[in-house]
Amino acid sequence: MYGKSPAAFPRRIVCLAAEHVEICYALGAGERVVGVPGTARRPPEAREKPKVGGFTTFRADRILDLAPDLVLAFSDL
Repeated sequence: MYGKSPAAFPRRIVCLAAEHVEICYALGAGERVVGVPGTARRPPEAREKPKVGGFTTFRADRILDLAPDLVLAFSDL
């Protein structure tokens, strides 16, 4: 995929880790974040976003209600 652009960039992003939220905002995509984990504290405006749980305790119903086209998650296995 190097050197190629995706067909479409995500418009609605749900983050399951606070680090993902911070990265999205740092990259200028904060307005696209529609759901955050309960642990999201930075940036301050992220606290106002709907909470969807965390990477091990996420609420699938809340995520689906937000209709994201990208969910950022990870595994620490």
